[in-house]
Amino acid sequence: MRLYARERCGQRCVFYMEQSRFDLINLTPIPSNFDMSVNEKRPPLYAQLDVTRPAFNDPPIPGDRAFHCGLKKSAKTIALAVHVAVPHVEGIVHGVVDYAKSHCNWRFALNLEAYAFPLDDVSDCDGAIAMIETEDQMRRAKSWGCPVINVADTLKGFGLPSVMNDNRKLGQMAAVHLKSRGLRHFAFYGLEHMWYSQERCAGFCEVIEASGAKCFVFESPICSRAVSTSQWQCSEFDEWLLRLPRPCGLMATHDFRAWAAIESCRRLGIAVPYEIAIVGVDDNTAICSSCSPPLTSVRPNSHQVGYRAAELLNKLLENQSKNTECLLIKPDRITVRGSTDTVAVNDPTLQKAVDYIHSNFYFQINVADVARTLGVSRRWLSFLFHEHFGITTQDYIAAIRVKWAKDLLLQTPFLALKDIGHRCGFASADRLNKVFTRITGSSPRSYRDSKLGRNVDAAG
Repeated sequence: MRLYARERCGQRCVFYMEQSRFDLINLTPIPSNFDMSVNEKRPPLYAQLDVTRPAFNDPPIPGDRAFHCGLKKSAKTIALAVHVAVPHVEGIVHGVVDYAKSHCNWRFALNLEAYAFPLDDVSDCDGAIAMIETEDQMRRAKSWGCPVINVADTLKGFGLPSVMNDNRKLGQMAAVHLKSRGLRHFAFYGLEHMWYSQERCAGFCEVIEASGAKCFVFESPICSRAVSTSQWQCSEFDEWLLRLPRPCGLMATHDFRAWAAIESCRRLGIAVPYEIAIVGVDDNTAICSSCSPPLTSVRPNSHQVGYRAAELLNKLLENQSKNTECLLIKPDRITVRGSTDTVAVNDPTLQKAVDYIHSNFYFQINVADVARTLGVSRRWLSFLFHEHFGITTQDYIAAIRVKWAKDLLLQTPFLALKDIGHRCGFASADRLNKVFTRITGSSPRSYRDSKLGRNVDAAG
């Protein structure tokens, strides 16, 4: 195995790998004025790695296949008992690491089996950040004899200090988004005996019922086996979907269940998003992009969960806090994709017009195309749009195209403006620029640069 050391922002990271047990990372930054040639006779606190040969003075420990990097003796070892291979957990790990880089001299213990509950024995660790999902895991964590921060939200009331997502607010954010689509019927698809799912359902229903609407709820048992798109079917869930009033906005407790809902709708002949609009949670890009249409999803602020968990653990290690409360982190944002790309209206002719525009705006359609498809006059169509939305049909089409252009500008930062224009139904980059500037007040290039915080040389 070769180790690669890279320099970034004036700092270097030293990686310490012990293959028989954990991966250990020393997060102490190397001083910018550190000179190995001057300090080579001193006890080495840091080692600059050479990718072609080991750069260490000390021989390997007999029987230990790790590289010895001369780690600082005062460094604390923190166990990360989390499922590091799960996408949204990666954000938690990044948050922990970012806090440690700025505030602590920590190195981390990781179990190499990513999906098993790791680290049965943490006797060598000073503290732990763990995803504790069962009562048995809680008992084991309490026996570790070191401060432990829980970052899982499967069950409530572990008696340990916890930092987790504000699941009620995740549900509320999904409800507000679906209500903004003009929908008046709503449903929640959750999991049995999962506290996070119960909280998301409570937040979702709170917003829906406050507006005088009713929320239909279906809770499913956890699936203990792998399921393909062709295999997924649940007769009770199918019957529930078919009974839902339409058009309906449905929130699934996470992206995998949202995927299952979309697959069920496809099999049952229910049009997504026009008959049922669906939103998930976690913003797992692999799952969201594999759905057809792509899945709208609420993104938790996983990075902040990890950062605040590390902050709380550091206080416990320094005896600055004895807090055992649960700290809730607000969600980050909602990423809007095709599964909620609809607007519900009362007039059936207008609904058909809206659905047609949302399905075909990227084909350079115009008002005449919409009117001809629906078999109505342009004047009557414009009257309907102005009566309901307060804008003309042409302005509605332009708004949909600009909204799509905004997403592409940020999701594909190096795509040329002419290509973005073509994907959004604009005949040219010049036409995109004129319409985008008229609606948003800034050019596409300025919008992208301001949102990304940098210039994009390749766009043009």
